[in-house]
Amino acid sequence: MVPGFRRLFRLSGREPGPAEDIAAEFEAHLQMKADALIRAGRSPDEAWREAEARFGPLERFALECGRIDRTERRERRLREWWSGLLQDLRLAGRGLLRSPGFTVTAVLVLALGIGLNATVFSVLRGVVLRPLALPGSDRVLALHSSNPAAGWPEFSVSPADFLDWSREIRSLRAMVAWVSYDAAATGLGPAEQVPASAVTSGFTEVTGVRPALGRPFVEAEFAPGAPRVVIISHEAWVTRFGGTADVLGKSWILDGENREIVGVMPPGFVFPAARSDAWLPFQMPPDAMSQRGAHYLTVAARLADGATLEQAHTELVTLAARLERDFPRSNSGWTVLLRPLHEEVVREARPTLLLLMNGVWLLLLLASANVANLVLVRAAGRSGEVAVRSALGAGRSRLVRHALSEVMVLVAVGAALALPVALLGTDLIRRLAPPGVPRIDEVRLDSVALFFTLGVTALSAVLVGIVPARRILRADLRRALAGSGGRSVGQHRALHRWLVAAETALALALLAVAGVLLKSKTRLEAVDPGLDPSSTLVASVSLPDKRYPTSESIVRFQGELLAQAEALPGVESASLIFGLPLSGFGWSGSFTIDSVPVPDGVRQSAQVRVVSGKYFTTQRIPVLEGRRFTTEDRRGSRRVVVVSAAAARHFWPGATPIGRYLRFGVRPSDDRPEGEIVGIVGDVREHGLDQEPRPIAYVLADQVAVDEVALLLRTSVAPVSVAPGLRRIVSALDPELPLSGIRTMEDVLRDATAPQRFRVWLMGFFALLAVALAGLGMYAVLSHIVSQRTREMGLRRALGASDRQVRGEVIRSGMRDAALGATVGLGIGWLITRKMSDLLFQVTPGDPVVLAGSAALFLGVALLACWVPARRATRADPGLVLRGE
Repeated sequence: MVPGFRRLFRLSGREPGPAEDIAAEFEAHLQMKADALIRAGRSPDEAWREAEARFGPLERFALECGRIDRTERRERRLREWWSGLLQDLRLAGRGLLRSPGFTVTAVLVLALGIGLNATVFSVLRGVVLRPLALPGSDRVLALHSSNPAAGWPEFSVSPADFLDWSREIRSLRAMVAWVSYDAAATGLGPAEQVPASAVTSGFTEVTGVRPALGRPFVEAEFAPGAPRVVIISHEAWVTRFGGTADVLGKSWILDGENREIVGVMPPGFVFPAARSDAWLPFQMPPDAMSQRGAHYLTVAARLADGATLEQAHTELVTLAARLERDFPRSNSGWTVLLRPLHEEVVREARPTLLLLMNGVWLLLLLASANVANLVLVRAAGRSGEVAVRSALGAGRSRLVRHALSEVMVLVAVGAALALPVALLGTDLIRRLAPPGVPRIDEVRLDSVALFFTLGVTALSAVLVGIVPARRILRADLRRALAGSGGRSVGQHRALHRWLVAAETALALALLAVAGVLLKSKTRLEAVDPGLDPSSTLVASVSLPDKRYPTSESIVRFQGELLAQAEALPGVESASLIFGLPLSGFGWSGSFTIDSVPVPDGVRQSAQVRVVSGKYFTTQRIPVLEGRRFTTEDRRGSRRVVVVSAAAARHFWPGATPIGRYLRFGVRPSDDRPEGEIVGIVGDVREHGLDQEPRPIAYVLADQVAVDEVALLLRTSVAPVSVAPGLRRIVSALDPELPLSGIRTMEDVLRDATAPQRFRVWLMGFFALLAVALAGLGMYAVLSHIVSQRTREMGLRRALGASDRQVRGEVIRSGMRDAALGATVGLGIGWLITRKMSDLLFQVTPGDPVVLAGSAALFLGVALLACWVPARRATRADPGLVLRGE
């Protein structure tokens, strides 16, 4: 807008007076000087700015004359600006409606980019960033026993060590230990298993949470022989007891014991990460101080006021060193590992979610670059319109505002559509997340996620809007008005190329990451677990101590269960195991060989699995040497042991263990039965397909009775079809005994690789979407360039150029940009994969095969995106072009 004194008085609503006449003459003088500058090559805006800089600002002169009020002028300018913005938005909306293809494409691209960012941020916040729902959760710590030299860098805690820590560590205000398990709940309908935790007396002080209804445990309830009580979760109170206030004092039968309900925890209380429906007082065994080698407690603690993590670590390590000196046989090599409880809960999920967050950031940048390129292509075809607006008096600031109005409308509509995308995405991730992801139920699109979405929207608007603004500020409007606006594409060819190259680089980087994860997952799933998971049904059976107090009662029930289960139609064999492979549950034990004392500082230990006689047949684990268990091996007969090949290699290198004896315990005087090794079986990857097989010692369930086992049925029919019959058998044997965890062994194996599949699915989706967006961007740019060069293409064909030559030029032009971006993208992908080596299995970061394959796939898509516009270029009719000339 051309500045002038008369315009200022029009803004004020006054008619010019004598002083204004003087100012008008002064304005005419400035106009003459400005015209001279325009003839010298200056633009109108530049000429007026230079004239005013030389002869003084007119507005200050007017203010000195007292004819214009500052406030009134500011308000009028604000009203003009707001009115102009609304007008620009209306015009932008109408313009976008006239181009539905461009509008729909840009809006959907932005909606996906913004919505996926909001989705992954919501998951990252819900799982990793949000503090635990405990008062002062930053001062709550997780504690572990640690013996790296023995292969246990992070292990559970023995009762004796826990008691020593509780008594002597001053930097910890309170400490709690617990054991989590599934309890058989009866008396409220069909028997079922509920998650329960037996906790020590520091439970309330460490968590900082009291029951919302009722009271916490009192000290006397942790003593042996104390009344049986229980605190239940809010969810159990609502679903099992109807949410009535008179629940206090009622009984709940858990594992055959009547327990009085004394409290109900607040809604959403979870400690520490696994859900529990019942908390019971843990009664320390009388011989706890002698159980230094039995590690089975999980421990957490709260820092004392003024204490630091470093102080607690120093005290605990010092105490562990002293215990190692005092009890060398049980504590040799053991120290203490501690970390904030929040880190303990989220540390396994953090790398995956951070990887996904980086992936969607790259996707947002790609989406913004894509839309920016589309906007630039659209603006290039409207250079004549912009020139006309400028000739009619619109300054460059007004032209920029008009161009940004379209961007604002696109981003606003895209952000509005991003909200349902984010809601759908968070719901899908909650449903598809692999087992074991902590706090996944807490993921939701809350106010913080909405603010994050607004920030992402603003960033997208800046990234997209900077392109048309830059173009207008640098455009030669006089040339466009003279009729050469159609050639403006050539002027901005470099910007188009850089945007296409940026899209290519980002898309190829995401494709490389997804390719490396896919190869890692493929390698992991190809690993032999050491057993045959096909046609096998799995179920969990836990026998309550009160109804099955002796080893004989346990063995008798399990024997009847196996006999009747094996008689079911379609069942080939049935067996039991304590510590199902790949379930994350098991037991480790120390032992002596041939009753030879173990020197101080030396530890012989292996995974111990209690199995029934037909276990190796059911799981199809091969016998490598000796024999498997037979019917002759039963309770009361000579005890026998079968070891894995890893145990044979580790403890008897170059020799056979057949005929040797194992006694579990670290001294020959330990009151533990001896077992003769009668066979060697194949290795089983108990702790994960990505973990090397560990030494395993198998003992017979008839000889070492355990009350919590997994039942396995190998079938000749669909495994799930025998589940109803199995339920009937258990109900007939014990109506109050629940059968839980019914699934196939293939499901167990699938759950073991679920985190890898989850990463591949999401990153693969992001990568394919990125490739599609990059291909769309290349297609849009080349299509517009071809449409602007129709005259040139027609003339070239009229002068003898073949269709192949015309197509080749267009394809080479697009593929040069793609090749430039691919080179950069391969470098970015190589750098990213080097940072994610902990997430890969048997794949080298920056794997050349994966990078080459990703580049080939993307260049194939790029070639397709170039081929379609190239074909269109050969359809230009030379005759029509020549007639137009």
